[in-house]
Amino acid sequence: MTRISITDYAFLLTETADSPRHVGSLQIFRPPEGYAGDFVGDLIETLRRHKVGKPFNQRLKVSLTGMAQWVPDRNFDLDYHVRRSALPAPGSRRQLADLASRLHAFMLDREHPLWELHFVEGLDDGCFAIYTKIHHAYCDGATLVRLANASLSEDPNDPEVRAFWQMTGSAGEHPERDIRAALSGIGGGVKAALVMSKELSGIAGKMALDRLGMRKSALEVPFTAPRTALNGHITRARRIAGGSLEIERLKSAARLTGTTLNDVIVTLCDISLRRYLARYAELPRSPLVAQLPVNLRRQGENSSTNILGIIPVRLAGVSRNPLKRLREVHRSTSEMKDALFALSRETVMAYTLLIQGAAVVGDILHVSGLVPPAGNILISNLPGSPVKLYLRGARLEEIFPISTIPPDMVMNITVFSYAGKMFFGMIAGYEAMPHLPEMRTYMYEALEALEHEIEALLEGSPEDDAAAAAGPAGAIAGKDQPGSKAAAPKPRRSPTRRKTRSKTPARKPPAAKKPSARTAAPAQKSPARAKPAAKKPAKRKAAAKKKPSPAQ
Repeated sequence: MTRISITDYAFLLTETADSPRHVGSLQIFRPPEGYAGDFVGDLIETLRRHKVGKPFNQRLKVSLTGMAQWVPDRNFDLDYHVRRSALPAPGSRRQLADLASRLHAFMLDREHPLWELHFVEGLDDGCFAIYTKIHHAYCDGATLVRLANASLSEDPNDPEVRAFWQMTGSAGEHPERDIRAALSGIGGGVKAALVMSKELSGIAGKMALDRLGMRKSALEVPFTAPRTALNGHITRARRIAGGSLEIERLKSAARLTGTTLNDVIVTLCDISLRRYLARYAELPRSPLVAQLPVNLRRQGENSSTNILGIIPVRLAGVSRNPLKRLREVHRSTSEMKDALFALSRETVMAYTLLIQGAAVVGDILHVSGLVPPAGNILISNLPGSPVKLYLRGARLEEIFPISTIPPDMVMNITVFSYAGKMFFGMIAGYEAMPHLPEMRTYMYEALEALEHEIEALLEGSPEDDAAAAAGPAGAIAGKDQPGSKAAAPKPRRSPTRRKTRSKTPARKPPAAKKPSARTAAPAQKSPARAKPAAKKPAKRKAAAKKKPSPAQ
């Protein structure tokens, strides 16, 4: 038996038929050329020979006292979990996405270990797909990535087949990730409780001052997001879409603007969502609020299950300029990171449970519409392998993460880096976002617009956008150095001062000894250039004829 931590059990307690709590991925492989035989069938047969380890051979058991535990499944059947199917002709990517949507819509059966593996054949380009479905109580996104990478190889000639269910890492109890355990222990329990209580009280106090307008809280105040079409109760039906962007383009935008890769990704999502709302719903008057998962594992910590926090971050305002929106997002994420560094990870986990728990209760009771939502969208960024991976010679071409949808929201966007590309998987309520595939186009065009603004600023004068040159969140590399034109906007005001000085002498009585200077004033010539006029008597006489005019 293995005790379930509070964080893990929360995903089981909050699960409903309309809101399942499993995560997954859709991988697309290209079989090795010239393979003689049934590649997928042979692959499945090889996988069946691997022993299944914890927690993938355990099912959920709740005792009479209400304590949840993982217990071995005495009737474990690998054929129940590993399944094979094929798409009807023509086998398009859209058909594959529709199949993954249906498979992802249903809860995992709690009478069995909570995972499934589906092999899908019949794609029109000769590829096959693997759809993986694992309950969030087993692992979080970071663990799922680690298991997926460990089951593949960088060597295309590697004949070994590895199953993720045999590489579970630490499957026992993890006291440091369990909030109850964080409060237990001789000598350390009281101290941990006091630290957590103090930090949570500090967070609450700063947020209260924020709402009173007396002080801005670094962490976004929960339940202050605008209610939009991205919020509400959804049914179990799901819709899935995905795409990919070149990582180098994203990194270049981050490098040139002094921001981070994650800032650029969040900004692209923000721009795309607002465009979707503008076309099919209604734009909010205030910025959207995104919930960003934060991996709280310490370096070298490879324990399974969940060690994460979910922190709300306010996105950009009403500006249509993608560069300005990026600066606003960077400012918000930077403030969030600074606030998190001052907190213990147990406090962050407890804060997450409190906020998410309140949102779940409101969603289950169908009273979420009575209060502002905790957020509008959940955006997660998972790092993958930078090089191509293989499964017994079959090259992994594409991978789309498919996550769970938070309470009182209708959509989740998860991005995953792999072999020079950033793949993004989008999942939404079927009825809530009927035009979800259009988000893919919006993401592409948002990146193009951002790159255009950056290029225009680099090629043009820094004075065209002073904020981009001087703001700490949007500084273009090399444009915010002291002494640069962007740092000294004085020349903009100098023409006004020159005009003011030229008009001031006109109000004074004209000097009798310098008629030429007065005559030159309307032509805006300097006194230094008026001296040569003394060598031309004809012009001086002409000036003398005009001299009586001001006196008349």
